[in-house]
Amino acid sequence: MTDKKAWLSKTVWFNAFVGLAGVVGLFHPPVQTYVQAHSEAILIGIGLLGALLRFFTKGGIALGD
Repeated sequence: MTDKKAWLSKTVWFNAFVGLAGVVGLFHPPVQTYVQAHSEAILIGIGLLGALLRFFTKGGIALGD
């Protein structure tokens, strides 16, 4: 198996989106309120999507050249 560039990884993009959503929640009170009210469902969704992406992973990612 060959390694692919990090920006081609669905898992990296998914985790970047989750991180960005967290940053948005820090500065946007309606998002904070929604996340606090639905934290269990959000965490279950993140976990399931992360596991699902793992099934599609064919190889590692290359962080260097």
